[in-house]
Amino acid sequence: MSRTSVQLYATLAAALAVAVGAAVVGGGCAVDNPPEALPEPSFEYFACAVQPVLDRECSNSACHGNVARGLQILSPSRMRIASEYALARLAISEDDVESGIHPPLTGVEVSFNYEQCRGWATAVTPNRPAPLLDKPLAVSAGGVYHTTHGDVFASPDEPGFQAIAAWLRGATAAECP
Repeated sequence: MSRTSVQLYATLAAALAVAVGAAVVGGGCAVDNPPEALPEPSFEYFACAVQPVLDRECSNSACHGNVARGLQILSPSRMRIASEYALARLAISEDDVESGIHPPLTGVEVSFNYEQCRGWATAVTPNRPAPLLDKPLAVSAGGVYHTTHGDVFASPDEPGFQAIAAWLRGATAAECP
């Protein structure tokens, strides 16, 4: 999907949201639970510490490297934005491609993953953390059911879990591993 297409879809989605909001408000329906703003944790920390965890743990095609999932995760060797992959391939040789080496995600692709994760970064209730933390955590460790064989982290002490938790707490680029 081209950058222009992504921008077009975002513009159309925003216009639809405004139209629906106007219809609800104009129709006399009171909104007693306005949406909360999404958190804005550090993009730089996300790119250096969280993106590698997502790539390693979450991006295979049976999980979130699949367009059918609510949380889609792009990965160098899996799901990509076609136009961005074409640009990224220009940075590596044909020998690399033939050897199975994949170019790193582009800035647009990392931004896509960042925005996807921001949508899962808000705590559900004061007693339940963000789904980005409790879904991949084993139920036996305090998480919630994810899917059959969906326990990514057996414990909140695992480094990948800690990286995501630090990002949600506000870790910055200065704290990158």
